[in-house]
Amino acid sequence: MKSKRHTPEQVLKKIAEGDKMLNEGATVSEVARSFGVTETTWHRWKSTYGGIKGNDVKRLKELESENRRLKGIVADQALDIAMLKEVAQGNLLFPNRRRIVVRELQVRFSGFRKKSLQGSRSKSISTT
Repeated sequence: MKSKRHTPEQVLKKIAEGDKMLNEGATVSEVARSFGVTETTWHRWKSTYGGIKGNDVKRLKELESENRRLKGIVADQALDIAMLKEVAQGNLLFPNRRRIVVRELQVRFSGFRKKSLQGSRSKSISTT
């Protein structure tokens, strides 16, 4: 069976249709088969979107995107903490040593920053 992504709006519509079919006496396997999904998918849809109304779907999407954004911020802060711990281990009294450490950190941690965050948030360690 070909994999297909359903939008939350489509899922809500199918849940409403499926509930009508279930009330008319159809089994869960028949309902799932009529929508081209497995019974597991049907039950997952019911548990995720069962009590949600149409306008709540938009709010759910907003919350999920906000959650992704916040997780990125937390990951970025964890990276900053790791870099600061690296700096705290060394003796940075001399400017030449500071430059070396900053360059080393830039090389070591440059691959971990997301491209989208680099443009909007150019955060670097200031040692002067």
